Amino acid sequence: MSYYEATLSWLRDHWHELAPLRKRVFIIWLRIIRKEDRMAKDNQERVFVTEDKAIHQGAILSSADKEILESVKTGEGMIAIESVEEFQEMAKAVAERLEEFKELCSPMELWQARIIRVLRVEENCSWRAVAEVCYKLGWGKWSPPSNQIMGMALCRRAAQLLGEDYEKEPWN
Repeated sequence: MSYYEATLSWLRDHWHELAPLRKRVFIIWLRIIRKEDRMAKDNQERVFVTEDKAIHQGAILSSADKEILESVKTGEGMIAIESVEEFQEMAKAVAERLEEFKELCSPMELWQARIIRVLRVEENCSWRAVAEVCYKLGWGKWSPPSNQIMGMALCRRAAQLLGEDYEKEPWN
């Protein structure tokens, strides 16, 4: 049984127990590991998979994005998630952090949303790059400045204010 199949089986048994945000995280994760399973079968090696379209399109990347992509070449510094339990811990931490960041983004104004849209949609910045630019503009304090989850939260809130969905075109 592949990691994808094992995760899917576990989800079928526990779906009713999960909060809506965790369900969303698991759905994204299933798409990622399904893609990774397919690619690994073709290449017989580990691959780096991300839902951030900007990473795939040669977009404006933060210094952290560049470091991560460099480490993918050697595998050094990459963390392999080997079990459903490890993924659950990661998903829980991500969900908690996202909730914190959503609160931090809630007072965003329309003019800020427009700037974030330009960064993400027109300039094609990664989520980390969006977070880093907003941090440098003094719009808040988070760590690290190029925090990917914060970039997602910023894009989510900006898209909301503009009547759009940050997970769909043209945002992602």
